[in-house]
Amino acid sequence: MKQRTLAMTAPARPSILSARWASWLLVVVTLLAFGAVATHDFSPVDDAEVIGGNPKLNPPNFTRQGVLWYWTHPFMGLYVPVTYTIWGLLAKATWKPTADAQGVFVNPHVFHAASLLVHMASVLLVYALLRRLLGRAWSAAAGALLFAVHPLQVETVAWAAGLKDLLFAALSLGALYLYVRGVSGPLSPGTPGERVRVRGSLICDFKSEITDDPPHPNPLPRSTGGEGKRAYFWGIFLLVVAMLCKPTAMVTPLLAAVMDYFILRRSARQMARSVWPWFLVVIPLAIVAKLVQPGAESAPVPILQRPILVGASLAFYLGKLLWPVGLTFGYGWEPVAMLHKGWFRAIAAIPVPLAVLLFLLRKKQPWLTAAGAICVAAMLPVLGFVPFMYQSLSTVADHYMYLAMLGPAMALAWGLSRLPSLHWKMATAGCAIGALLLSALTVRQLRYWRTEESLLQRMLSIAPDNREARLWMGKYRQGRHDYAGAEQQYLGVLALDPTFLPAREALVNVYSFLGRADEAIAQLHLLMDLRAGRSPAGKDAYKDAFFQAGQLAYSQAFWSDAVRYFTEDLKLNPDRADGKRLLGMAREKLRAAVTQATTRPALHR
Repeated sequence: MKQRTLAMTAPARPSILSARWASWLLVVVTLLAFGAVATHDFSPVDDAEVIGGNPKLNPPNFTRQGVLWYWTHPFMGLYVPVTYTIWGLLAKATWKPTADAQGVFVNPHVFHAASLLVHMASVLLVYALLRRLLGRAWSAAAGALLFAVHPLQVETVAWAAGLKDLLFAALSLGALYLYVRGVSGPLSPGTPGERVRVRGSLICDFKSEITDDPPHPNPLPRSTGGEGKRAYFWGIFLLVVAMLCKPTAMVTPLLAAVMDYFILRRSARQMARSVWPWFLVVIPLAIVAKLVQPGAESAPVPILQRPILVGASLAFYLGKLLWPVGLTFGYGWEPVAMLHKGWFRAIAAIPVPLAVLLFLLRKKQPWLTAAGAICVAAMLPVLGFVPFMYQSLSTVADHYMYLAMLGPAMALAWGLSRLPSLHWKMATAGCAIGALLLSALTVRQLRYWRTEESLLQRMLSIAPDNREARLWMGKYRQGRHDYAGAEQQYLGVLALDPTFLPAREALVNVYSFLGRADEAIAQLHLLMDLRAGRSPAGKDAYKDAFFQAGQLAYSQAFWSDAVRYFTEDLKLNPDRADGKRLLGMAREKLRAAVTQATTRPALHR
């Protein structure tokens, strides 16, 4: 095919932002939007288990029984030793010998401030990556600004336990930047006021040279020195550390492959030659992650129905990306329950025409195809193709969009870079207005995360049938000695799902504290029956429950309740010597209490 080259000269537009000023702008805007998070308390979702109430962090110690334990053991279904090491360092810096009103020994503000700093680092890395690919500070800054202040990012930044998501995303972004730098080498400085556009890849600055079917399809020069190799291998190192922060970083090589093929415009063979060591590195860590993560606790979804789950999830994220309102933690999209809803199946078809369009545009507009592919690829482990642990709460979650937001940021930056010179003022004004609106929504969404109660109320207002949200609200009420409110929440959960074991376990706890032994015993028997129905050894999970309830009742001087609990325990564990001893002591205390109660009126006569 005959090559056709057309040169066009456009008036040089003024440089709106230098690289330094763009970086400062991003930092300032991010601080204004998210700065309040540094004053927040811990959330009721995982923060207590992994930070506030974690015995290995209270007090923090870096021994085999302390923080170093996480390097050889998974915890809560995840192997994330680097994240726990950072939490240990933060706990070491903030731990105090006396607890606050919530019983927390560490300062939550420091943990939230650390999350904010990592988010700012991610924003700057997105800007550096886009600027390297586009060569324009202002369009790259606009894309990074979308990544920085979109309300979908609030959950990851405001959730202290979400530091693992922030860390793996920041390190993955750093690895992607180093990959691009390693396979392309240093950018050609060109001449001032010149830009080269080749098949959608843009470098340098203002004038335009359009080339169809160029002899060298990759506009970025190959690296010939050691600098490119060092960047490439440092990228692999960051990838390994990212995997140790959260295994979801396994998607990074796929993102690198998409960038290499569609944006750097290298051949499939060149791309495969560069990216295969990255895939090789993540395989063993991905296997470890799969072995230690228990998978979904909800009922499994048949394989033929999983594409519906994937399509509906993508439709959800697309909707929240374009209209970011009604955001919360835990939408209650449990897979099996949602598949029975007609509207859920209907929205699953929404991403299909968009995917077809991006496929058809893969040659003419490779940046758009790459942006869409990166957005989807970043969420592949949590779209529903394979079961994952969080599905017991919801298939969709805002924090799964954190790294995936790189795709929309790329699309926006590319779109702005394509605008004619006459439209740059209008585009700048539009970006400023959009950033203000998104920042306002982010500030509003951030307020819901300020306290435990505000977050839980928000969750229930968005998804009133979310059983996990009701369970957490019950635990919140119980922790503040509002046992009537806690009982109401637990009963509400069981009205939605009578087989939900955590709610029955929590109800047993409440009844035990209130001295309502008969109701507690009835719930424990229901729990054992439910467990036995799920596994032959299910009852063994509660073989000590009556004994523990008896100890609690005994410590509270509920002698009749203690007798009932220890009697039930001996039916299951007839050889328990402590149970027999405590039953005898409880009976003696009960007889003494009855005798005292019957003789006291005579003394007054």
